[in-house]
Amino acid sequence: SYFDLPTYIVEGLTGIEQDSVLKTISNGLDTEVLKISKEEMLKSLEFLSLIDINKSAWKGKFIVDSISSAEGLEIKYTQNDPNINIEELSILDEDKDGKIDQCTVIKQTDSPLSSWSQKVTFHQKNKRLEILNELDKTLGKEKESYIKLAYEW
Repeated sequence: SYFDLPTYIVEGLTGIEQDSVLKTISNGLDTEVLKISKEEMLKSLEFLSLIDINKSAWKGKFIVDSISSAEGLEIKYTQNDPNINIEELSILDEDKDGKIDQCTVIKQTDSPLSSWSQKVTFHQKNKRLEILNELDKTLGKEKESYIKLAYEW
């Protein structure tokens, strides 16, 4: 089995001790910062439990690579099947103590009309979760869409 991302994220987010968090939304031009309740944040992030590379049909569809460097120990899961929209999942143990400090998931969906990517980075040590959504359209007047969402506690 591969890394259990849904459990890692749920346990990490529900373990937040603060009652409120800062939510920052940016479209590349304007930025809005709000203080919201932890419950409101958890509700808006329920979709993260669906990002799971441990589906039985996906067994053997990811190449697993471990890289040890000065930045820490990184384990990277890279899909080797173009039909899977999760391009990559990487986990990082910065001080090599066996605890995961950062987890990043990159999703990509391409079609003849558009290319959509989503990057979710959960950095428990820095108490931050960041989601970057980018859409590049091949047809129409509006070519790109960029939305960055971050939660800090």
